[in-house]
Amino acid sequence: MLHQSALDADGQRLFVTVAPTDSTSAIGVVDLAHPDKPMKVIGEGVTPDLHDTLVCMHWDSRSAKLVGVLGLKSLELHQLDPTSQQWDPARTLKNVPRMWDVLGGNAATVSAFDVDARAIFLLAGAADPVTGALKLDLATVNVEQASVTAHPPLASIGMPGCDSCVLAMSL
Repeated sequence: MLHQSALDADGQRLFVTVAPTDSTSAIGVVDLAHPDKPMKVIGEGVTPDLHDTLVCMHWDSRSAKLVGVLGLKSLELHQLDPTSQQWDPARTLKNVPRMWDVLGGNAATVSAFDVDARAIFLLAGAADPVTGALKLDLATVNVEQASVTAHPPLASIGMPGCDSCVLAMSL
């Protein structure tokens, strides 16, 4: 399974999501400077916090950590120091609109990170309870404040069977 990857260009490391078994996930760390070395594997969803995982994964060169947003019962900011293999405590995001109940773009794997702006950009919004149609915003999450700082709605592209998610994913 490979849902996401992130690159530490300075440290010559590639991070990928992997599935060591049918029921577990992990972060694989590939040393690009030494391709003969085996991939290091950092478990996700293990004790002490069973919810430590990175679905929306990005390399933050400023903090030297992997960062991401995870949607369980609420939206949380997750961070992992891959060198020490230590997870920071999950931080519940502030200023999340109440109606949001879904992360768009394959659970936020379609996302971007601006290191200088300290912001993750992802699709979030609400699913219609009857039709399942998504109404998504382009969320900006400040990783320092662990808060949603902007969320303009994405417009429909006006094609039957398509929604704003299709347009945003194609950009």
